[in-house]
Amino acid sequence: MRRAAILLIAAALHAACASSPSASSSALPEPYPEVEGGPSLHGQTYMKNPGIPDAAEIHHIFFAAYSRSRIKMRGGEDLETIALNLAELRTRLGDEAFAAALTKEHPAVVSAVASHFGREEARNPAFPLTAKLIADSPHYDLELNQAERES
Repeated sequence: MRRAAILLIAAALHAACASSPSASSSALPEPYPEVEGGPSLHGQTYMKNPGIPDAAEIHHIFFAAYSRSRIKMRGGEDLETIALNLAELRTRLGDEAFAAALTKEHPAVVSAVASHFGREEARNPAFPLTAKLIADSPHYDLELNQAERES
């Protein structure tokens, strides 16, 4: 009974975090909270081990980047760290696997990843599948974008 309850809770949490291309683009996923004294959102974009991360870790990295984009605060080192970590993930996975993993995310997450890369780097010709995915995905005006415009 206890195991069933744990599995039910885990399934509910996974459904809340998991996104699919068919998800409604009008409803944004609830971001991870920034917990005082807990792991920072930019710190959550680090890959835990050398080599290729699994699908759950890749989703976590993308979603942590998205979650930071939902905070209306300009950044510095934390935003640079996220951009570097996303670029490292893309390099480790390669264009095809990175684009395939990003395709599984909610369009707002794709938009946030593109924003963290920056306009030029998101369209890097060395990664044509990722560049096309980003170009074809809708742009979301998330809180971080708003903060940058207001400054």
